[in-house]
Amino acid sequence: MNEEKAKKSLSGSFLRMTLIPLIVMILVVVVAAGNLFTIALQREVRKELYNAASQIKVTYDTVYPGSYQMVENPNVTTSTGENLLIFAKGNQILSEHYDLIDGFHRETGLEASFFAKVNETECYRVLTTIADIKGNRIVGTGAHPKIVSDVVINAHEAFYTNATINGISYFAYYMPIEAEDGTIFGMIGIARQASDVKATVYAILIPGLIICLLGLLVASFVSLRYSGSILKTLKKMEQFLQQVSKGNLNANLDSAVSGRRDEIGTMARAAITMESSLRDLVEKDALTNLYNRRYGNQKITKVWAEANRTGVPFAVAIGDVDFFKKVNDTYGHECGDEVLKMVARILEENMPRGGTVMRWGGEEFLMIFEGFTKETAARQLEEIIRIIGNNEVIYERKVVRVTMTVGVTDGDASSNADEVISVADNALYEGKQSGRNRVVVS
Repeated sequence: MNEEKAKKSLSGSFLRMTLIPLIVMILVVVVAAGNLFTIALQREVRKELYNAASQIKVTYDTVYPGSYQMVENPNVTTSTGENLLIFAKGNQILSEHYDLIDGFHRETGLEASFFAKVNETECYRVLTTIADIKGNRIVGTGAHPKIVSDVVINAHEAFYTNATINGISYFAYYMPIEAEDGTIFGMIGIARQASDVKATVYAILIPGLIICLLGLLVASFVSLRYSGSILKTLKKMEQFLQQVSKGNLNANLDSAVSGRRDEIGTMARAAITMESSLRDLVEKDALTNLYNRRYGNQKITKVWAEANRTGVPFAVAIGDVDFFKKVNDTYGHECGDEVLKMVARILEENMPRGGTVMRWGGEEFLMIFEGFTKETAARQLEEIIRIIGNNEVIYERKVVRVTMTVGVTDGDASSNADEVISVADNALYEGKQSGRNRVVVS
């Protein structure tokens, strides 16, 4: 259960390592791009509204020469008995004349309004394209006090991104207009609904966001595939190391893992090297670097079982260095070690194909000849003990020579591996009793 949780956690970690930075980056890019695009779009809207305000101002100046003014309407009076003031330009009454301003609205899709200053803090619409939900133009409604202050009182053009007109949010541009005496008469207001601008922003950003989300999905898929591959590789390494930890020092690691050219491949090759080092520690003799008795027992058991299965013969021999105790007593154990290393080297170098030599213990060596009968193995051994007898060890300016006695038998003639070794050992004993420096076949 814990193993499964660990695997899921590792897979999740891979996914998080891939996606979290990507999500953060996408969010930063989307927010930054959205802000930059919004700023750029606002700049364009401001330019559009400024051009529209200038256009409508020039158009009215061309079509209706003269100054803006509020004049009395002799035909209409207020409740106080005063004549109603109406909007005019030059000699032309503009109140209720919407052809020009409505044409502008149809061509541009923009809302336009003319405002007249009533006092130092108030301006009212005297001509507009904006209507309420019933379709009535909102003539007579006032402008926001801040807009009046910015444009009319301070005589400056102004752009707003959050102007609320009749309950609806607008981008709006206001331009002051003058009376005949040069004072500020009021202002022209050009507006575009904020929802139109936002729709444009969304139309640009949403496809980009969709592309980013698709990118996230692709990244997730790639991350899962990659993490799955990594986990599969790590699982193979885990199985390999588990086999080694259980004592199987001949376990094999998939070459696809050890052949990787990344850190995992480096770890895998280090694990193989570790296995080899452990195998040497466990199966090799430290002095002679030959396989040891532990390995020899495993080897002969395996070869005996294989021979009984396939019928292929094999021979087993045990060799012993003659009078080795005398060498130790006369020249010392260090000299004895050098003698053993010389004998081991000669045995290993002269083993035929299919032959394996192991240090069996002390001055004894076990030899296995796969595919050999005891007779063919004996011929090989005769040559080997001849070479041993002709070699020497120089120790502290003294020449030391040794011989070897060997007993050899057919491995497949016995009922088990232990019996094979026992028969070969008896043959060795016979050789010792009959004069040494010989090969005895049993």
